[in-house]
Amino acid sequence: MALQERQNGRGPVHLQAHLRCAVGIWNGARTNNKGQLLFRALADDARNCGVRECTVSGSIEGGRADRLFRSVESEVGSNELPVWLEAVDEAPVVHRWLPRLQAQLGSDGIVVVEAMMRWTPPGARPGTTAKEGRDTAAARMPEHSSPEYGSAVRGLHVQLFTLESRRVNGKPVYQAVAEFLRRRRVLWMSTSRGLCGFAEGRLHYARKGWFSRSDAPVVMHIVDREDVLAACLPELVSLVDGRALLVSAPVELYAGLPGNPSGR
Repeated sequence: MALQERQNGRGPVHLQAHLRCAVGIWNGARTNNKGQLLFRALADDARNCGVRECTVSGSIEGGRADRLFRSVESEVGSNELPVWLEAVDEAPVVHRWLPRLQAQLGSDGIVVVEAMMRWTPPGARPGTTAKEGRDTAAARMPEHSSPEYGSAVRGLHVQLFTLESRRVNGKPVYQAVAEFLRRRRVLWMSTSRGLCGFAEGRLHYARKGWFSRSDAPVVMHIVDREDVLAACLPELVSLVDGRALLVSAPVELYAGLPGNPSGR
């Protein structure tokens, strides 16, 4: 069912089927044919298509394993680091936006679509969104398979949560993991530093300044075909050896390359 109900102290809380559409852009400085930064153009287009929520975040390192791998240390301008865009809405809205998104993105990144549930507060009319009143539909995965856009493949989105101070073989965990993934030619990886947070033991960590390095939380996004990452995960778990939390979710993956969804 696209809509479920749960009870709380004020009445039923509705669960609506939604899709999260994530976009990884290899180079955050990439522009479109109008000279506009690509990630801003995509965010503007998502809004014009009626997408409900959209967030863009930067990285401290990452990229495509078989191409240039960028990091804060290797880039004079950090605007060329990878960018991760996330948009969330009901399935029909995401389905409507996806062909436009793929046409604009081209071979400059990947598209990852994941099913999820939205919690709607009491008082929202069942079967509709609280504001626009759009019909609710099951969060089925998109079914685009034309030569123009390429077919989706079964993918896996792995997230790794750790702290900057944690090390493997003398290197920060996220750098050791990135090297491991690059040797296995994993399609997408990006790393972001958090402003603050906590890990096991509930100890609170925060950066001393906006650009300073300290014991800040770190999160990695890792994306590729399901078979590729499934083969890597046992070794990856052994590599981090309890120094990071690894979670994964099945996704539909579009690599932005017509007729070649894996990007290889």
